Order: sequence, then structure tokens, then C-alpha cells
Amino acid sequence: EEEEQEATVENAAKLFESGCNALKAGDLESASNDLCKALEMRVMLHGELAPECASAYYKYGSCLLYKVQAERD
Repeated sequence: EEEEQEATVENAAKLFESGCNALKAGDLESASNDLCKALEMRVMLHGELAPECASAYYKYGSCLLYKVQAERD
């Protein structure tokens, strides 16, 4: 059972880092979960189109692409 983390810049950064590390390790499920949460937090904190969200959009999108490619193979 996961506890809901407060949307803070720090928590978003931790989730983003965790997601990036999981992505590098090839754990696409964990990566997509963490990156999604990080993106949601950043959007909540800064707004959808804020520059602070760009890296999270990019990494989350990349992760989703890798997941689809892995499922296709």
C-alpha cells in the first residue's frame, strides 16, 4: 500500500530521480509510476506549460515509448 506523497518540489525531484534511475535499470514499470507522479506534482506546483515540467514530460514520454516498444517485441 503506497502512501500519498505531498506535492512539493523536493518530493517531485526525488520521484523524478527515482524514475530516471529505474529507467536506466530497465525497470519500466517503476520508472513510469515514479515519473508520472513526478510530472503530476510538477504540474500541480508550476502549471502544465511551465518550464519546470519539461524534463518530466520528456522522461515520462520516453518511458512510455520504451514500454510500448518492449510490449511489442
